[in-house]
Amino acid sequence: MHHQQTLLIQFERNLVRYHNGEDISIQIQQVIVDRLDQLLGRAHVDVIATREDLAVMLFQLEHLQDARQSQLEVLYFQICRGSGAFARGSREIEEAVYQDLRAIEHNDTPSAIQPRTRVLLNIGLLAEIEHDLCHFSKAIVARGALVKLAEAWGCQTEEILHLKHDLGHLHQLCATTNGKGLAGDSIEEAKSLFEEILREETIRSPANRSLKWATETNLGSIYWSKHRNTDAKQMQESIYRDIDARPVLTKDEEYMLIESIRNLALAADDAGHHDEAINHLQRAADRSVKALGRSDTFSKATKVLGKDMFSKVNEKPSKTTGKDDTLSKALMELRDSWIDAPAKPYRTRKHDSVQSPE
Repeated sequence: MHHQQTLLIQFERNLVRYHNGEDISIQIQQVIVDRLDQLLGRAHVDVIATREDLAVMLFQLEHLQDARQSQLEVLYFQICRGSGAFARGSREIEEAVYQDLRAIEHNDTPSAIQPRTRVLLNIGLLAEIEHDLCHFSKAIVARGALVKLAEAWGCQTEEILHLKHDLGHLHQLCATTNGKGLAGDSIEEAKSLFEEILREETIRSPANRSLKWATETNLGSIYWSKHRNTDAKQMQESIYRDIDARPVLTKDEEYMLIESIRNLALAADDAGHHDEAINHLQRAADRSVKALGRSDTFSKATKVLGKDMFSKVNEKPSKTTGKDDTLSKALMELRDSWIDAPAKPYRTRKHDSVQSPE
């Protein structure tokens, strides 16, 4: 089996299930095919239609020379398939993989794993699949192991920062998704990781500004939720300073900067700081037009965003529900109308190109 050229993946329609029962098999198929293309170049992906074909493929994988790689590969198929009932020993395989990953997480790094690049890609892909299936606790284990290996094997600082951001993002998702369950520990883990990233000198390089904004946005949202208003405002001030520097932005960077401003405003509103949310939007709009001085996507969107929001909440104050409810309602309308996706922790994709020193 030519591993570097061909990856055999089983996708069976209506079989991969979301945790609430929604059928997302086609979406998952596309996500994984796209991820494989990103990770391994133009990978040839053969879609297998029958369980018998998959059983043969699993047998081949189980007899690869690298036992750990075999376990990881087999687990991918179990996760993609959504059910391990037909595959002999699938639960044992899965448990063996996570035992390895937990050992890595606790600094018991198996130095004999080779090749390093392949292992990093394997674990990264595993974390991606678990993430896309909303298995956040498992994704955290895989992502945590990936960070440990990247540090132990001397990967570039920039790559490690992206990996840490993704781990923090997962902890933040875990906190918001699980409510009181893991919220306390998870949100503290996320906060610690984001603060660690922002202490790194390399985060201030122009090449890393997208990661910087994503980290400041997520950390600022946590600060607002904890009513650490001064710290949250420092995250906003950092974004304003970047705007004042008159950067030449790509369209993707423009979108991310708008999204950062929006999400910080919504986080302030969710924490009950409605006036702060409005002030943030208004100030960001004025700053963007003044500093960048051009009628592009960023200037237009932030100007409309800030001024329209400011006029909405002051136009017809509610006589029955009070100012706060009026502000909150206006921000909720913004949440629904300005950008379709709801505010959420921002997730970078830079880790798809993670490199080892080899």
